[in-house]
Amino acid sequence: MRFTFTTPCWGDWHTFVYLKHTLRSHSAAGLEGEYIVHTTKIGRKILDGIVQMRLPNCDVRFVEVEPQASYFQFSDYHQ
Repeated sequence: MRFTFTTPCWGDWHTFVYLKHTLRSHSAAGLEGEYIVHTTKIGRKILDGIVQMRLPNCDVRFVEVEPQASYFQFSDYHQ
C-alpha cells in the first residue's frame, strides 16, 4: 500500500523521540510511498541518510522550517 506520510521533527526532544520510537515503528511496518519530514536545517543534517536507510521503499523529502519564524506552523503539525 502506497501512502503519503508527513511528520514534524524539530528540537532535541522531538528528534530523539522520532529516532528512538517513530522511525523504528515506521521502518518495522515496511511502509511504501512518500515520506515528508518537516524539520530545521540542523534536524535535516542529523536525519538525512538515516531516514532513507530505514525507509528504503519510500521517497523521502525534507521540508526545512525555521521554528522561531514558523512556531504556529509547527504547533499546528503537532495538533
